[in-house]
Amino acid sequence: IDGWSFANTPKLTTVNLPATLTSIAYLTNARYSPFYNTPSLKEINVAKDNTSYVSFDGVLYSSSWTAYVFPVAKTSLIIPHGVTSLGSYKASTAVMKSLETITYEKDADGNEVKNEKALTLYSSGFSNITTLKSVELPSRVSGLSTSMFSGCSNLETFTVAAGGTNFRTEGKVTYKAVDGGWATFFVPQNSGLTEYVVPTEFTVTTIGQASFSGVTTLKKVTLSDTVTTIEAQAFKGCTGVSKIFIPASVTSLKSEAFGEWTTAQTVYVTFASDDERPSGWYEYWAYDGMTVSYGATQESFDAAE
Repeated sequence: IDGWSFANTPKLTTVNLPATLTSIAYLTNARYSPFYNTPSLKEINVAKDNTSYVSFDGVLYSSSWTAYVFPVAKTSLIIPHGVTSLGSYKASTAVMKSLETITYEKDADGNEVKNEKALTLYSSGFSNITTLKSVELPSRVSGLSTSMFSGCSNLETFTVAAGGTNFRTEGKVTYKAVDGGWATFFVPQNSGLTEYVVPTEFTVTTIGQASFSGVTTLKKVTLSDTVTTIEAQAFKGCTGVSKIFIPASVTSLKSEAFGEWTTAQTVYVTFASDDERPSGWYEYWAYDGMTVSYGATQESFDAAE
């Protein structure tokens, strides 16, 4: 099948490919894809005895389970248990315009179909899909970047199934394993999260990069003395938080951790002046637009209005 073979067929909804098919044009520029401008395409099916390609739930893969083509009108993606790496699908019009949910292959009882090999998600393969509302990943997920879902402005839920060693989800917060414990990893901007308290059931040492960025519904944050690091942009744009207490255990704080905060928002710190901040704190951590209360204690923070 050459480039543009099915291009510009607006009423095409289903493609059934035979066992004899051995080659489909796979081009970097989606404009020259065999399925370019097929806005109604919902499924691509491959005959079971084809040795070059395979389909799962209407999505096309190579025989080695490399993602190939996602029909642009399809609203859901089920990640097959055979897939071990997942970057970008070649959608029929370059973007997955209709995708609403991502989940993983399950058995008849609703349990994850296991694969001993890890699943790696990379690049920004699902970025800027404004229709995407829910992401549910299997426990075997290993490599994962938040840029994978950047710009998914309507994403409400993001979870990783229990039982994995690299990622875990508790409530509305997903964590990533780091040396010595766990780091907050990702909270969807539309999750509706209003309060975050560091869990006591496992050790959280790091508030991860941009992990709460843009969560405007967040109003209250309670950190514990297990936290030693707050990474870049961790609470950027969290305009609903009126105050936050940073315990003395935090010895590293990166740039824009409180980016876009205003004078109505106060960061309480234990050191007496900025000259006495820990050496691991970014020099310009305190932006002009925010308020800082020096020499604070947990008691003075709790007593503040």
